[in-house]
Amino acid sequence: MEDEQIAKQIIQSPVEQELQDGFLAYSLSVIHSRAIPDIRDGLKPVQRRILYGMYRQRLRSDSAFKKSARVVGDVMGKYHPHGDSAIYDALVRLGQDFSMRVPLVDPHGNFGSLDDGAAASRYTECRLSPAAEALIGELDEGTVDFRPNYDGEETEPVCLPGGFPNLLVNGTSGIAVGMATSIPPHNLVEVAKAVKILLDNPDATLKQVMRVLPAPDFPGGGEIVGGEGIAEAYANGKGSFRLRGRTELTHTGKRHSIVVTDLPYQVGPERVMAKIGDLVRAEKLDNVVDIRDLSDRNGIRIMVDIKSGANPQQVLAKLCKLTPIEETISMNCIVLADGEPRQMGVIEILQYFIAHRLDVIVRRSEHRLAKAEHRAHLVEGLVTALGNIDKVVAIIKGASDTADARTKLQRQLKLSEAQADYILEMQLRRLTRLEAAKLKDELAELKKTIAELKKLLKSKDLQREAVWNELEAVVKAYGTPRRTGIVADDPLDGDEPMLDVADDPTEIVLSDTGLVARTPKDGWKGRLANDDLLIARVEARTASNITIVTAGGTIARFVAFDAPESEKDRGTRLNGLAGVAGNVAGVVGPVEDPATVVVVTAQGVIKRLTAAEFNGTKPGAPIIRLNGGDEVVGVSVVAEDSDVIMVTSDAQLLRTAVKPVRPQGRAAGGVAGMRVKAGCRIVGAWRADADDVVVVATSAGKAKLTPAKEYPAKGRGTGGVRCATMPNGIEVVAAFVGPDAALVARTDKGVKKVAPTVGKRDAAGQDMGAVWRKIGVAR
Repeated sequence: MEDEQIAKQIIQSPVEQELQDGFLAYSLSVIHSRAIPDIRDGLKPVQRRILYGMYRQRLRSDSAFKKSARVVGDVMGKYHPHGDSAIYDALVRLGQDFSMRVPLVDPHGNFGSLDDGAAASRYTECRLSPAAEALIGELDEGTVDFRPNYDGEETEPVCLPGGFPNLLVNGTSGIAVGMATSIPPHNLVEVAKAVKILLDNPDATLKQVMRVLPAPDFPGGGEIVGGEGIAEAYANGKGSFRLRGRTELTHTGKRHSIVVTDLPYQVGPERVMAKIGDLVRAEKLDNVVDIRDLSDRNGIRIMVDIKSGANPQQVLAKLCKLTPIEETISMNCIVLADGEPRQMGVIEILQYFIAHRLDVIVRRSEHRLAKAEHRAHLVEGLVTALGNIDKVVAIIKGASDTADARTKLQRQLKLSEAQADYILEMQLRRLTRLEAAKLKDELAELKKTIAELKKLLKSKDLQREAVWNELEAVVKAYGTPRRTGIVADDPLDGDEPMLDVADDPTEIVLSDTGLVARTPKDGWKGRLANDDLLIARVEARTASNITIVTAGGTIARFVAFDAPESEKDRGTRLNGLAGVAGNVAGVVGPVEDPATVVVVTAQGVIKRLTAAEFNGTKPGAPIIRLNGGDEVVGVSVVAEDSDVIMVTSDAQLLRTAVKPVRPQGRAAGGVAGMRVKAGCRIVGAWRADADDVVVVATSAGKAKLTPAKEYPAKGRGTGGVRCATMPNGIEVVAAFVGPDAALVARTDKGVKKVAPTVGKRDAAGQDMGAVWRKIGVAR
C-alpha cells in the first residue's frame, strides 16, 4: 500500500525536457542576475547591490571609512546570496582608478594593482565616492521601482537613478550563457556632449555624435591606432580596434632604448616583461639586450634596451605585434533593455539613458510635488489655527477627548482631518508671532515650489533642460581631460613616426661605406668620420621619415631621429637602421603633395610616382618593375616644372622636363627616359634647378664643372649631348648635379675635397691628380 502511494507521487518526465528547462532557467538567471548590465544605470546586480548596501549603511563620501568585510557581509546577507569573494572582487574593481574611468568606491588600503590582487577584505576599508552619490542621488524620492530581495525580508532597487551615463563612462564586461558583453570606458565630458546633442536633436546622426565622442577613453591612457572598427561598433554595437601603449625613444651613446609609458587597458608591466623575456629566450627578439621595469607610484615606465645599430622602429613594431604592448579591444554592446538582452549602438544607449533620466525627473517631481502639497496643506491649517488661537484653545479645553477635539476643529474651522491632527500635535512654542511669520513665509515658498514643479511636469522641454543641467553639474565636478590618444593611421605603415621625438630641422648624411648619421641643419663638415665620403645629403626634420631606395628598386624607411648625431657618433650601418639589402641608389626625405618622385634606371628608364604612391609603399616593397639586369641609379623629389639630368658612362647628358612623364603606380615599369648605347649605362640622375651646376669625374682622374643651364633641354627618349671629352677606354665614373661645386674624393693619398674650375660643357676637364672612387653630394 505504501509503495502504491509513493508511485502515485512520482511524476514521469523525460530527461531531455528536465535538462532543457533547467538549463533555460540557469541561463536566464545568469543573464539577468549576474553578467549583463542594465542599460539605465550601467550596473550589474552585484555592483548595484554593493552601492545600495553602502548607501543604506550610510557610508557616504564624507563619512568615515568602514571595513570592506563589513560591506561584503551586509550585501551577502541582505541582497546577494553568493560567495563573499565574488562580492569583494566586484567592490575592489569599483574602487580601482585603473579599471574605472570614474571610480564609484573610495578605497582605503591595498586595492591591488595591474599585476597584483587586493588585500583581504578584513584589511581594506571603503566608502562611496562622490560620483557614486550622483548615481544613487534621488533614490528615496520614488524615482525607481523596488523589488523584494531573495528572501523577501528586504527590498532593493531595480536600478539606480543614474545621474550620468555610467554604462559608457565606466564600461563593463561579462560572460553569460550564449552571449557576452564588453563595453570599453569613455570620457565623461565627451559622453555628456553626446547626450547634449541628442537632447537638442533626437534625430542626430552617428557622424554628429562622433564629432564629440570619437572613441573610448581608457583610465591607463594609451593610443587607439586606426580605429576603423569604432564607427562600426558605435553604429550596431559590435566591432574591434587596436589599443597600443605609448612609447618614446631615448639613447645613450650608440644604444637606443624604447621607453613604454602607457599600457593597454588592464595590462600590467609584469605581464609585458614576462612575454618579452620569453621572446628573447626564444630568439624572436634578437635585438633586445635588456628590459627593466622602472614603474612606480608616478606611473608605468618599462625600458627596453636595443642593440647598437638596430632600428628601434622595427623593434617596436615587433614588440607591438608579439607582446601585450598592443592589444585588440573588442566592443560588444549587449545590455538589458526592457528586461531583455539586446545588442545596440551608442546612440540607442544614450537615448535609453535620456529616457531613463526623463522618467526619473518626472517621478521625482511628482514625489516632491505631492510632498510639497501635503506640507502646504498642513501649514495652511497651522496658519488658520494661529489666526483663531483663542477659539482653538477653547475647543481643545472643552473637548472630552482627542477624537472630540478633532471633530470640533474640523467642523468649526473647516479643516481636514490631517490638519486637525497636526494642530493637536502642535507645540506651544509655535504660538509666538515669530513662528507665525515663519509659517507664512514657508507657505509662500511652498506655493512657489508647487507652481514650478507643476510647470516642469507639463513641459517636455523643461524636463530635457533639467536632464542636461543636472548632467552638466556632474561633468563639472568629476569630468577630466581625455587620456587615450587617437592615431588615425598606423605609424608602422604610414608616414608619421610612432615615437615621441622633438621635431627640429636636421640633415641626414650617408657615406660611401654605408654609414648614416644626423647633423644639425647646415652643420656638415664634409665627412662623417675616418675618411668616409659623403654620397647623399637630405634636409629633413628629426621626426621625419627618411626613405632609402635600393638599386633593386625596393624601399626601406627610418625616422631621422634614429640616426646618431655625427658630432657624437661615427654613424650606424644602414642595414641595421633600416634593414637595407643591396646597394643604395638614393635617399629621399619627406615627400608632400604636389611633389612627385622620379626614379631613373641604368638602362635609361624613367618613372614618376605621386607622393601618395611613394609614401604608401610599405618597407621592403618595390616602387618600380625592373627589366632583367637593370637597376635603379637615381631618385629625386621633383616639382611639376622641374627638369631631370641623366649622365651616362660614355659622357652623354640628357636634360629633360618632368611634366611629360605621366605618374604611374608602384607596379609599373616606367617609360623610356634616355637612349643609352650598348655597353654603356647611366651612372646617375638628379633633379636640376636653375642655379645648379653639373660636375663630372672620369676614370682618368679628371673632373669638370659646368652650369646646368649650359645644357639644352630635350625630349625624353633621346640621346642627349656630350658633357665631357674622353679618350678611348676612359669612362665617366661619377657625376653630380647640385648648387655646390665641391667634390670629395678618396685618392691613393687619402681624402681630398676639391673644386674643379668651370669648363665648357664638352671639355676634357681639369686633371685632379687622383683616382676617383666616390663623388660628394651636397644636396
